[in-house]
Amino acid sequence: MLSKLSVKKDITTRAFFIVAVIFVAVKLVLASQQMVYINPDGAPIDDTLMFNAAVSITNGEWLGGYNWLTLSKYPFFPIYLALQSTLHIPYLLGNQLLQLASCAFAVYAFAPVIKNKILRLALFAALLYNPAVNSAAVQLRVYRDSISAQLALLFFAGFVGFALRYKQSAVHTLPFLVIGGIGLAASYLNREDGVWLLPFAICATITVCIYLIIEKNYAKCALQIIPYAILCAAILAVCAMNSVYYGRFIISDYTSAEFKDACGALMRVSAETESVEKTPVTLAARRVIAENIPEFADVEARLESIDQINGMGDAETLEYAAGGFFWALRQSVYESGYADTALEAEQYYKNLAEKINALCDSGVIAGGKRQSGTMMPFKASYIAPVAGEALSNMLRALTFDEAQPYYADDLSIATPDILAQYQAFLRSDINYSAVPNTSTPYYTPAQHAAYAVMRVIKYVLIIFMCVGFIVAFIWQIKAVHSMIKRKNTDDLLLWIIELGLLLCALLRCGIIAYMFVTSFNEGVPHIMYLSAVHPILLLFAAVGTAKMAQAHER
Repeated sequence: MLSKLSVKKDITTRAFFIVAVIFVAVKLVLASQQMVYINPDGAPIDDTLMFNAAVSITNGEWLGGYNWLTLSKYPFFPIYLALQSTLHIPYLLGNQLLQLASCAFAVYAFAPVIKNKILRLALFAALLYNPAVNSAAVQLRVYRDSISAQLALLFFAGFVGFALRYKQSAVHTLPFLVIGGIGLAASYLNREDGVWLLPFAICATITVCIYLIIEKNYAKCALQIIPYAILCAAILAVCAMNSVYYGRFIISDYTSAEFKDACGALMRVSAETESVEKTPVTLAARRVIAENIPEFADVEARLESIDQINGMGDAETLEYAAGGFFWALRQSVYESGYADTALEAEQYYKNLAEKINALCDSGVIAGGKRQSGTMMPFKASYIAPVAGEALSNMLRALTFDEAQPYYADDLSIATPDILAQYQAFLRSDINYSAVPNTSTPYYTPAQHAAYAVMRVIKYVLIIFMCVGFIVAFIWQIKAVHSMIKRKNTDDLLLWIIELGLLLCALLRCGIIAYMFVTSFNEGVPHIMYLSAVHPILLLFAAVGTAKMAQAHER
């Protein structure tokens, strides 16, 4: 049986809820002083894409008319945004309510091992006031990362909540599988890299099934299919909608087989040319392909145009880093008239892949091995920088790097009619009131006061996070020693859960590290890419600290 935390000093259930309500009220007051940041022309493949898709959904047009962006990204956030607008929920308030729900559910999920209400309140406050989730670069943009941490938290809470209650009746445990499945499906359809959660889900399912088999509770093993059924149902629903509106039974055509095959074929040729750092398809490779495939020549001409280069590539070398090339390719194919519909796009990329591979196979064009995908091919030389960047990402997550509650120097940029459209749809204030004769946003004294409080909270949570992480890590080591030396396996399940949380955080940091080391010419990853890591580390730190407190009491 799992060890339970019980410290001598505690509060009543009534006091717990009173303090929790106060925490929520203060958080909502602070968050109400934040304002949305928009820059439609500066984020065509990010925020603007999400907003336009949401508007189309509310107009009953699914994701809107087809172009090179329509099916480029997974659609959960536009669906969520459209639902908010339909229900007349202000955008920032809706995000806060989702944050509140995910935090409350996470605390409830870990209740079997954190019995002390004071420690539960500490965990609730840490998750609720998470500086990363509330940072301007995450929360104030109209983009999918504003809810990625909340969705991931629902996922982890659902799977962990069931695991910690595996002996209880189905009535008490079934809701955790449902919520975990919703979190998994929403996270998967929110970002193309949402697959990073699946290892934890699969390992959690296998671990719980082993415990259930030991208990000879085979019926509950069958219930483990529920989260995956929810995931499959959600994916099928999106694919069906895309099939009805665009004739393609896919989640997105950016992740479709034919687009990845075409990109892989292009990189196959590039492998035989002089390499350029972080460049998947070099200028030399593109020109060789254009000489042999007429329908790519038009696309290459656009890739070398000033308008395209200035947006996504290097105007001097005419090279594209991986972070921009595939988007430039899609836009150039569309503007060349080869992808007016989703079906035409499918056929173009399929034919392009076949022709390039045939030319390489026949020796007309020098090429490496066949490949498929939009990720830079792995090289041994990447190992050291990726590992270093991953550890750097962990440190940045532990210290809430870049987590500022407002934009100090960035003013929303849009015409008055566009600003009005955004404000009417989002029902949240936008930071477009500038200080006269400057580009600096104007904030009231009340707003500055709220931001000052949020910054203080950030520093408090940095201490909580760093100290808690070290304590939790020590508990992991001591627990292993206890299990080996004393044959005490009471904490084995929780130890596995804690290890899973830590490895999941490392996996996410590693994925983002690989992307930046191989594909982007920018500096460090933006906080939005790591926003899902912070709640995982907060859970790891809080639970490990609680277990150490229990061990100290003994």
